[in-house]
Amino acid sequence: MERDEIVVDDAELAAAIAETQRLLGPIIVTPLLSGRMLAKPPVKFIHGVFVSVRAATGFGAGLLGEAAGDDDAGGASPGAGDVGFGSGAAGRGSMMRAEHRRREPPPETRAERVRFLVNLIGLVANALGDRSIEARCAPNKILSGEDPRAGNLLLQKLARATALGQDASDRAVALTLETGEVALYQRAIAMRRTLARCQARARGTVIRELRGGNRVIQRRFDVSVPRARVTENTSTLRDRSER
Repeated sequence: MERDEIVVDDAELAAAIAETQRLLGPIIVTPLLSGRMLAKPPVKFIHGVFVSVRAATGFGAGLLGEAAGDDDAGGASPGAGDVGFGSGAAGRGSMMRAEHRRREPPPETRAERVRFLVNLIGLVANALGDRSIEARCAPNKILSGEDPRAGNLLLQKLARATALGQDASDRAVALTLETGEVALYQRAIAMRRTLARCQARARGTVIRELRGGNRVIQRRFDVSVPRARVTENTSTLRDRSER
């Protein structure tokens, strides 16, 4: 465990962090997949993970407008064994990481961060053929830190997508760029609204069924339990006391 690991009270989030570390750990060395960062992954961190994953596997090359081969140092191929990530070539790996930072700084403004997240979410969803990723990973909630589980889910799906190969990556990049940021963003919003309506409808159905069930139980109770009847000639305790 890293020195900056923290204890996460949310059991689901803790499990998500562990899964993210398990999937990305064999692929990248930097940035460090610490619990502190994954507990609320900032966009700068997610960007760094993507750049490192792209350098190690080639997945997502061309998404951010970088030229082919930009992830290579001295003409090296982007394979994981050639770029120094996880290969033990610490000096060369440090040089390449510095080169990445010089060539491709992380998004700075809010608009740039949202655009990056929209493109990355669209890329991963297109590669895996899983539109639910767009509904579950809201860029604004990831950006604000409101939904850290969504940030971890995005990183987990990114790691899984790298196993699909370069052809799948190229097709996903082309489809993402062809669709465009605005259309991707609007489509994701429409999906989340549809999901919210379906969830609200389902909750309403459950509540109505519960209320209806309570009424049925009450009716059955009324029928099955006879109520005491007091006739006019029956004397009560009050009547007796008044005599």
